Amino acid sequence: MFGLGLSFGKDETGSWTGECRDGKAEGKGVLTWRGPTKDGKGWTNTFTGTMKGGKAQGEGYYDWGDGDFYKGGYKDGKKHGYGVVEFFDWLDGPGRYEGEFRNGRWHGKGKFTDEWGVYEGGFKDGNFHGRGVYKFENGNRYEGEFKDDKEHGQGVFVWKEGDRYEGGFVDGKEHGHGVTKFSNGNRHEGEYKNGKPNGRGIFVWASGSTYTGGFKDDKFHGHGVMRFAGGNRFEGTYKDGDTAGRGTFTFRDGDECEGEWGAEYRLQGTGKGRSKGRFVKCYLEGKTIMFKY
Repeated sequence: MFGLGLSFGKDETGSWTGECRDGKAEGKGVLTWRGPTKDGKGWTNTFTGTMKGGKAQGEGYYDWGDGDFYKGGYKDGKKHGYGVVEFFDWLDGPGRYEGEFRNGRWHGKGKFTDEWGVYEGGFKDGNFHGRGVYKFENGNRYEGEFKDDKEHGQGVFVWKEGDRYEGGFVDGKEHGHGVTKFSNGNRHEGEYKNGKPNGRGIFVWASGSTYTGGFKDDKFHGHGVMRFAGGNRFEGTYKDGDTAGRGTFTFRDGDECEGEWGAEYRLQGTGKGRSKGRFVKCYLEGKTIMFKY
């Protein structure tokens, strides 16, 4: 009879102050819905608006009696068109949505606010979808594409400390090609997977040093080239963020040493070198690479 997605349960009652036609609510009026609670106080919901053929139609106001309410358009008994809803969620606290509805759900352009932040942009079937901006309560900010309530597609995420990522996202994580600019002046550009650099990329320090090569879970991994700001250069194998395996260290004066390398650019055993135009052996003495002529 009332067309608001409600049905009478045990010990529940309802009343309508407006007219009825063919046994269905018609025209303007007030629908009051009551039911019992375990504490004996009971609950009361109220709809004020227009009914057509027993279904809410046009502008209406629904009050849940506990502070939650909806004010806006209805079509065939469902929220539709422009409206405002305020509610309390036991997990996320108070929330508010203002914008477009379709078939009872947030759909189209709208603005959602809760204790975690403010989102303004597209919605689809009740979820963030399409272009939007989310301003987090902690000061972070994301602007870009969303899908099913998550960052998905191209976007820009800015942390309150000043770090900034621009690029692809999948299921709320950095994924695909992207660029991160850190507040300290460092910069990474390359492939991301599951929120971390994975694949080919380049890392540039504010000092001028650069690393170009493979990454795995945010660490240098695989073949890479390190160019130090002072002019020295290393090309070889990295693992878990450090040198590990075959490689060549080239000094800025042109001398070079090729061999097996451990962590922190430490030559393992004796390598093949070239110094002052001559082929020589190279070895590690303390932390210094030496050449034996």
